[in-house]
Amino acid sequence: MKRLFDDNHEYTEIAGGLDKYIKACLQKWVKANPGLDPRDVQLVAGEAIADATRWMIVRERIKQHQEDHPFDPDADPDDE
Repeated sequence: MKRLFDDNHEYTEIAGGLDKYIKACLQKWVKANPGLDPRDVQLVAGEAIADATRWMIVRERIKQHQEDHPFDPDADPDDE
């Protein structure tokens, strides 16, 4: 699995790209919706990114678990 930080805890090139992408998307959205309290935008954006990240991690863990322990409908649960 690739990491977004190098050995000195600095952004890798791909991390810098992700940072710029998220900021550009947010800036575009804010310009399209003027007059909003920046504190509210920051709160909602932060929560949205945190939620999306959590669910991506959960989905990846479920996928990995399914690959490691495939479902066998004929398996006897008492044998585990």
